[in-house]
Amino acid sequence: MKYHSMFKNLYYSSVVTILLWARHILVNNQPRNVFYMSQTFENYILNIANFCLTFLVISFSFFLLSKFYPKHYNKIIYSIFYISLLPLFDFIFISIFSKDTIITWETGRYIYALTIIAYIPVIILISIKYQIEKYGDKIITPVCFICLFILYNAMPQSFSVKIIENEILSQDKSSTPIHLIVFDAMSYDVLNDPDIEHLFPNFNKFIAEDSYVFEDAHSPGAYTIASMPKLLTGIQYEHRLREENHRLLIAQSDDQEYQDIPADSSIFNHTLSYGYNNILLGWSIPYCNIFGEYLTYGRVFPHYSRLSQLWPYPFYILLYSSSLQQRDNTINMFNAYLSKIDSSPQNTFFFNHFPIPHEPYVFDSQGFVDQFWETMIKGGPIISKENYVKQMMFVDKIMGEIVKKLKEKNLYDSSLIIITSDEQGLWGKERKVPLLIKTPFQNSQHNIKTQAHTINIKKMLLNFLNTNVVDIDDLL
Repeated sequence: MKYHSMFKNLYYSSVVTILLWARHILVNNQPRNVFYMSQTFENYILNIANFCLTFLVISFSFFLLSKFYPKHYNKIIYSIFYISLLPLFDFIFISIFSKDTIITWETGRYIYALTIIAYIPVIILISIKYQIEKYGDKIITPVCFICLFILYNAMPQSFSVKIIENEILSQDKSSTPIHLIVFDAMSYDVLNDPDIEHLFPNFNKFIAEDSYVFEDAHSPGAYTIASMPKLLTGIQYEHRLREENHRLLIAQSDDQEYQDIPADSSIFNHTLSYGYNNILLGWSIPYCNIFGEYLTYGRVFPHYSRLSQLWPYPFYILLYSSSLQQRDNTINMFNAYLSKIDSSPQNTFFFNHFPIPHEPYVFDSQGFVDQFWETMIKGGPIISKENYVKQMMFVDKIMGEIVKKLKEKNLYDSSLIIITSDEQGLWGKERKVPLLIKTPFQNSQHNIKTQAHTINIKKMLLNFLNTNVVDIDDLL
């Protein structure tokens, strides 16, 4: 009887632990391994450690229950089992009713939150009144098999490279520093709104003094994953794209097999062949896996907080983890960029894909986390144009600090600087994005009204590497 009780304890503890993690596993399992994008093996071990710790806490709690409350042990353990189904039900609920509805529809969100939270006391009351253990014994075995299937599908097939560090190439001749800076979801319409353009003094100063300003530039895709591979390779593909095991696969037509993004056609391969160091700082896309062999230094900041999808929606909101992740990604990437400007020679190509001003809008104009408690009470990130403008003001501040650092290092005048966005975001016309280009030793503004395409940035850079001349017509 003692061994039977111990086995039951371990058995239920295992199933309950997996169920508590089920939502996290299921939400992040399409496409497979997306949760571990930009993560190292050590971070995966951390997840396993958290999983084991959860199991030990639950198992020890069940042991204490059996020792000190043997009379009510069965009712309590089955109640906990039913409560542990909550994340699974939560995942099913979100799958049936779209996330967009839950997040944006105020009434629906609160009804949903109350329903999920009410589930726990209802289960406890039912457990007290009825003999629910007999139902638990019937469903525990199929649930266990489901859990084992979930675990199998949660095992990563590969691990991403979070940081790449190779030897710096020495500078054997005078080279032009090149900076390609992409701000995610930066709106042309907001940046150039005459009513608020005074809020972006660094962009205005940069525009007024030193750059080509494109008034009708278009990104190659309407969202990040469709836009950035095209921009970096110069290849236009329209049909299908799939992310799998830290890779991006493309197919040009419905009857063509998926193939890896052609990394050898990327900007990084060309700059490397001309003796440049390639410094990459990005997020969201597994850049290091795609272009790693051509990078001197590469770091991709995680898209997801490790535990961001563990709990059902109302509890997840209390943790507010995705916004904190956005804050940390942005600040760490910005500091890393300034550090690399300090330590890198002139023969360096910098590529930076910043996660702002993309939602969630967490920053105020000075870079402090804004409206933290209000956002928690509202039940999610506050998506408004007012908050977006604050994000844009912080983008302007970042751009000012970058220019300041380059001037301190006497690199600003001689640098080729390209500033753009991968998408227009929520506050602009489809695919119309800012595009600013400061050529070496340029000191006047030129407005370009002809339609331009950022997918041609690679073509322009390749011609520059060959001729040392920036031909703006390459973008048109």
